[in-house]
Amino acid sequence: MLLVLSLIGCVAPPEYVECDGPKVCQETFGIASTCLDDGFCGTWELPARCPTTTPSDLLTVDPQPKLGETIVIATLMDASEDAFEQQAAMLPLIELAESDSGPGNIPVAAIHCTYEESDDFDSLSREDAAIELAAFLAVDVQPPAIVGPNSSAIANVVFNQFQAAGFTPLMVSPSATSSELTVIDGPSSDKSDENPGLFWRTASPDDGQARSIANDIFGELALTKVAVINESGAYGEGLAQSFKSEFEGLGGTATLYNFDGSGALAAQVATVAELDDTEAPAVLFISSQISEARSFVQIAAADSTGSFDAKILFFTDGAADSRLIEFDLAAGDVDPTRLFPNIRGTRPVLPTGAVYNSFNNLYRAEFGGDASDSAWTAHAYDATWLAIYGIDWAAANEASVGPIEAARGLRQISEGDQTTVGVFGFADVQASFATATSVDLVGASGTLDYDSFTEETSAPVELWSVNTTGDGFDAIGQCAPNGVCTYP
Repeated sequence: MLLVLSLIGCVAPPEYVECDGPKVCQETFGIASTCLDDGFCGTWELPARCPTTTPSDLLTVDPQPKLGETIVIATLMDASEDAFEQQAAMLPLIELAESDSGPGNIPVAAIHCTYEESDDFDSLSREDAAIELAAFLAVDVQPPAIVGPNSSAIANVVFNQFQAAGFTPLMVSPSATSSELTVIDGPSSDKSDENPGLFWRTASPDDGQARSIANDIFGELALTKVAVINESGAYGEGLAQSFKSEFEGLGGTATLYNFDGSGALAAQVATVAELDDTEAPAVLFISSQISEARSFVQIAAADSTGSFDAKILFFTDGAADSRLIEFDLAAGDVDPTRLFPNIRGTRPVLPTGAVYNSFNNLYRAEFGGDASDSAWTAHAYDATWLAIYGIDWAAANEASVGPIEAARGLRQISEGDQTTVGVFGFADVQASFATATSVDLVGASGTLDYDSFTEETSAPVELWSVNTTGDGFDAIGQCAPNGVCTYP
């Protein structure tokens, strides 16, 4: 508890009840209660890094709802990097509140936490902030499910922190795509209805993306050499190695330039700038942070040698964000527009259809803007709904609503009568789950068909370029999960 107490202030209530975890305290005094170091119940306050809740009066309403009267989950994202996704993840909770429904007809509330690097909070790195927040959630709150993290590297350290703390919630990530995460919760051969995994995601693993990039550069662009500038960690290193294997399997050569931090990024970009167009006619940039992708564009645009003016600049799905091509000359940004014709990248195929349109309309009405500004907003919306569906299955069919019980529910959403994600399809899901019957879900991000062995989904990859007006992205091709690409 020492680590957690550095984040929050605990004050014992007048009532003294012995405890060995937060459950008895939440059942007795309310969801803002926990078990203190002295073995008695007390109350906790939100860390500064968890500034909001849904509903907003979750911890101030009197009397406090008790465990079983409200189910509390959490979102854990970088509120700066993942602002669009965090907003999208809140929408299902708003929908349920407005419709006065919830899993087992119990309201669902959420604590929204951020692991962004910001002096407004502290001097912690993203990773260290995520570890402290995971410790707080594991010890004091113990939510059955969390939505996030969005980054593969952060998802990896958070999952490990939860396990070290002795409580691992069901984790549903919108965009942690590292292939290494498939087995973070155990070998696929061990997963079953009785023993489901606790790490799920609405995005498909990076294997298909690596194949798609390799086939596009080697086949469509007819280039045989690529310099890969990749962030350290599960996403950057994993995707870089997967691409290298796929690309060199086709007959090309890929050289990796790993970086960790802004100084190292600038140094690696400078190194690649020294390579002429025969040595590196294409540069593949891999980072889960849009701020780093923007930095790369700015550094490349500022390069006095003009080395990047003729190179293909390829970005992965982490950069499929309107902020990549936004710049402010008054704030000191370099004008990168001369590089825009060279830029292309990958992202999930942008969703279409009634479910996505309904989600986008909700997003516009609640937050303004358009959900398509980021590639992962629909996945974040679906991720929260998956957490809710898992909890509903547990409420209808299990002895308790815990992480394993909720995860068991996610093995029941890929086969049966087709229904749609969202508040209007929720009653259909509840009716099916009430009779222990599975459903076939269609989400805002597309179909949500999970393999029962790997507990992973698969999806095609879209290829994009910057449009001619320089203010958005155009689809220029699509690649199947096996990497075979087609072009209009």
